[in-house]
Amino acid sequence: MRRRAIVLFAIFGVYLVTSVVPVGAATTADLAVGSEHTTDSDFSNAETLQNVSVSGTGEAASVALDSIGGGVSRWSFDGDATDAWANNDGSVSGGSYSTGVDGQAISLSGADKVTVADSGSLDVSDITFSTWIKWDGTTPQLYDPVVADKYGSYQVAIDSKNGNSQLRWRVWVGGTKYDILSPNSVPADTWVHYMGTYDGSRMVLYRDGSQVGSNSSPSGAIDSSANGLTFGQDFNGDNGYSGSIDVSRIYSDAKSGAIAAQLHSNPGTDIALDYGTYVSANHSVSDAKEMFANLTLSNASATVRGEGWTGAQWQPVTSTSYSTSGNRTLDISGTSYETWRVNVSFVKTGGNPTAELHDEGILVGTQPSSIDNNSLSPNTTSSPVDSLPVTLSATVSDPDFVNGDAATVHWFIDGTERGTTTATSNGTTTFTVSDSLAGGNHFWHLEVTDQYGHRTTSATAQFVTPAKLRIFNETAPSTLVDSATVEVRMLTNETGAVEVFKRNTSDGVINMTGLPADKPFIVVAEADGYYNRRIFVPSLYETQSIYLLPETETVSDTIFSIDDYTGNYPSDDTVLLVQRPLNGNYKTVLGDYFGATGEFPAELAYNTRHRLVLYNVKTGEKRIVGTYTPLTSSTQTVIVTPKGVTTLEDEPPSVVLHPQVHRLPALDGTDISVTVREGDQTVTNWNVTASLQNDSSTTTVWIASDTSPGTLSKSLDLNGHHASTLVVNVTWTTSGGQSATKTYRISLSEAIGNDQSLLEGLAGLAALSPAGGARTAFTGFLAMLVTVLVVASVGSIQPSGEIAGLAGVLTLTGFSVIGFGVTYDLVFVTAVGFLSFAAIRRGL
Repeated sequence: MRRRAIVLFAIFGVYLVTSVVPVGAATTADLAVGSEHTTDSDFSNAETLQNVSVSGTGEAASVALDSIGGGVSRWSFDGDATDAWANNDGSVSGGSYSTGVDGQAISLSGADKVTVADSGSLDVSDITFSTWIKWDGTTPQLYDPVVADKYGSYQVAIDSKNGNSQLRWRVWVGGTKYDILSPNSVPADTWVHYMGTYDGSRMVLYRDGSQVGSNSSPSGAIDSSANGLTFGQDFNGDNGYSGSIDVSRIYSDAKSGAIAAQLHSNPGTDIALDYGTYVSANHSVSDAKEMFANLTLSNASATVRGEGWTGAQWQPVTSTSYSTSGNRTLDISGTSYETWRVNVSFVKTGGNPTAELHDEGILVGTQPSSIDNNSLSPNTTSSPVDSLPVTLSATVSDPDFVNGDAATVHWFIDGTERGTTTATSNGTTTFTVSDSLAGGNHFWHLEVTDQYGHRTTSATAQFVTPAKLRIFNETAPSTLVDSATVEVRMLTNETGAVEVFKRNTSDGVINMTGLPADKPFIVVAEADGYYNRRIFVPSLYETQSIYLLPETETVSDTIFSIDDYTGNYPSDDTVLLVQRPLNGNYKTVLGDYFGATGEFPAELAYNTRHRLVLYNVKTGEKRIVGTYTPLTSSTQTVIVTPKGVTTLEDEPPSVVLHPQVHRLPALDGTDISVTVREGDQTVTNWNVTASLQNDSSTTTVWIASDTSPGTLSKSLDLNGHHASTLVVNVTWTTSGGQSATKTYRISLSEAIGNDQSLLEGLAGLAALSPAGGARTAFTGFLAMLVTVLVVASVGSIQPSGEIAGLAGVLTLTGFSVIGFGVTYDLVFVTAVGFLSFAAIRRGL
């Protein structure tokens, strides 16, 4: 469908304009649609629809000059029996399609038919029935061939009882049937047009556009019938018609002979009326400038008239007549009416006219939006914004908002557009800046655009983000430290890239202008007479002060490490914040990532309480560890568990199991002992549980406990359990509430029965060494010593160096299998070295 442009301008001197009321000249300002009717729903709600009809749906709808009124159903039989005017579609039983008077026609054999179900629209009081037939001359054996039958209401048939084969038009009124017979016989194999009418008192029959009979006997409405309409047979399926049927129509009134002549002359064309009128539903607008109507005209004219409501009556304002298609506008400026309607009168000027209205409405003047520059906020440099996001706001007004218009607000910061919002009503509009902003002054403004192309620009406002980092004396937290050199290391993106910015200060204030105010960074500060500091700053919004400790203060060197059992604090992403009460609040005096080493060294003020806080930079998760008072140089481990966080001072208790082997022979009298040594925290309780486990059961063989460090021993009967595993669990608890369990697993093998074997002696010798790493190193030394003795022994009796080397590799492998001081890594390296030397020796 043809659509008009959204913005139209007045057109002058093209068409003849007849104004009933003088109207001023149209304004040259931009125009916009203030109100319009363009859908089937809009058109159907019109004030007047006289001899016009609405067709199409949605914005594809239009109003058109109607064909002759009263149309009920129209069947064209172009390949089916669809009703073109209503929903009275026919069901075809048999038959075929052939050339008709307009497109195709349906051909019936006498045994074929088209059935239309009964509906209220087919029960009419007055009627016009129009049809085209081409009879082949075949007459049923007993009765008359029926062209169309709604038995009990109306019927078209060929009366052949008298041998003349005359067409019969019949209606039932008051339970009596009334007929008209055509004076001439229906010709065979010839297309003939018949039209029968009844107006409540008179029946008329037309053939090929001319009246051939009438009957004034009936009086009253046609009888209603529950029977459907059948083409080609009567309602019982008898009296079959043999031949073709084409365009058939039913009207709910009696048409004239002129209509019969037009239907005969134009078989497939619906006849247009001579005139029609459309009066729209009301348009409510302010500042109306023009009226528009989108017309399609052929062999027809249209007069468009604008009418304004005075409060008491409709007043004609302007009108124009058109004879060609197009988007037409009428000047209605200079008036004060706020309620309008569009009146369109169609007149037929030739055959087969087209007269359509696609849309109509009122154009109004538009005005640009306005911005209250005094409402711009924030607009100050006296104090920085204290956090992100920053919310910008301004008051925007537009007189066109009352018409349902919207405006787009463009927000600019430092000359770059940062986003848009939509305003639909007068008042405050806001925009939130959630991404990064550098520290320092920022200039901002907004630009408002509407759908008509207007653009309004505000004044320029400004705000300040934090851009200063102050350095104070930790022991005098209100005193600035001057002459400091500060290195700032800032994470600049999600990939972890690092940029380094160096700043110097002579007054204790570092200018951070140009650096992101909302990003975390590490400050590495150096100043004469102060300890060097590494301080984590989450952002300038959260921290604008750092503190340096004078070298005159006594410090304790502390190394912090972390053991995270939750996965929430990986060392690469976790910062330890060391805080100290300053000026009544905890302030961060040290802070850095644990990093790849998992350690953070710190110099802390001696005998001063500090608070420790874990902070995951990526997730933002924080957890307060607790307080720590350094009294001596030490290593502190922060353990994070699902149940909480515990700070360990120095080493936890150590646990040693004897024998330190991975495999034991299953013998009676196997001695097992467990030793617990105290760390810096007092062990208040510990216990041992030993059990034998196999695929089907678990049997506890030893339970013991103690309340102080020491050794617990037990002689176990392992005889016959060579298919089991000895599991020893040692659990300890300290005075600080720390608790842990260590588990040992020893595989049991079938006993050889030699108490004086070399392995038994080596195990006993290894048990003499201190537990822990020293014992592991000693057992490794014993294994290597035995290996050297084996190689030397084999070499003394076998001159081949390769055999001696192979013996050494096998010996190490044996020690590795039984878990005696040799790892598989060492065996692998030894084997590769042996094979390499052997290959070189043989020249490979």
